Amino acid sequence: MKLFRDFAYSILIAALVSACSQKNADYEALAARDIKCPDGAQLEYRPWGQAGMMAICQIKHGPVLMAEKGHIAIEGENFMGEPSGEQRWLDSSGKIIKSEKYPMKSNVLEKAKR
Repeated sequence: MKLFRDFAYSILIAALVSACSQKNADYEALAARDIKCPDGAQLEYRPWGQAGMMAICQIKHGPVLMAEKGHIAIEGENFMGEPSGEQRWLDSSGKIIKSEKYPMKSNVLEKAKR
């Protein structure tokens, strides 16, 4: 039984190492292309297909919600890659603990709440 368990662990470790090295090879292939995103966009790497990776220029536009430890920590909106309107930081009970106002470029968040 111990021999089987040791063999299974060896197979599992080999599979994990193989998967990690493939992800690194995919990242290196994408990073070598030196992708330049337009203003207001940022380059993001995401899973693609069954085991691949993709690089995409992403413009943050619309409602923004960030959760941490099971609660919404930040809420606000972005307009074409920039903060717009009020951005709020919340504690674990949902109470606003910090707020910053940015020039209002759109009311995307209010529309989304309707």
